[in-house]
Amino acid sequence: MDTSTEYICVLNFDRHLPDERAWRNKLAEFGLEHESFTFTRSPTGKPVVKFWQPDRPEALRILARLDGMRVSPQF
Repeated sequence: MDTSTEYICVLNFDRHLPDERAWRNKLAEFGLEHESFTFTRSPTGKPVVKFWQPDRPEALRILARLDGMRVSPQF
């Protein structure tokens, strides 16, 4: 039985993470296995990542990092 929870986050493509491949690599750096996340598009066309994580504190850490990347410029 899968007890993990699905988390959803809208992403921003920019010059530092310009496409899905770059985001896949970044998520792997965060510790997510390639099998534990998928990319889709929102109805407005924005890239969306969905990931599954059974450990809530770890999921919140990942969400915080994603949120920080959306509001802070990457240098």
